[in-house]
Amino acid sequence: MNPDAWREPNLSHPHNIVLDFWARLGIAGVIALIWLVVEFYRRGLIALQKNRALALGLIAAMTAALAHGLIDAAFFYVDLAFGWMVMFSLIVQLSRRPSVS
Repeated sequence: MNPDAWREPNLSHPHNIVLDFWARLGIAGVIALIWLVVEFYRRGLIALQKNRALALGLIAAMTAALAHGLIDAAFFYVDLAFGWMVMFSLIVQLSRRPSVS
C-alpha cells in the first residue's frame, strides 16, 4: 500500500467496515452491524448441527468478508451488499430447517 495514500482527497469510502458503517449510518449503524454479525454467527452455530458443510462454507465466507472489511469496502456497494444478504438469508433458512440425517 502506498504510504502517501492518506493524502488522497477523493477517497470514496473509509477502508474499514466499522468506520464505513459509522460514517454512513452513525453509531446506530455500528450497533446494527455488531448485532447482524453476532446474529449471523449465532445462527451459524445452530446451522452447523443441521447441515455442517453448507454452514461451514457460509461461516467461512462471512469471516472472509469481515476480514476483507478491515482493509477495504465490504458492504456499501450493490454487489457486496447482495453477497451479504445472500449469506444472511441462507444461514437464517439453514438454521430453521430440520436436521439432515
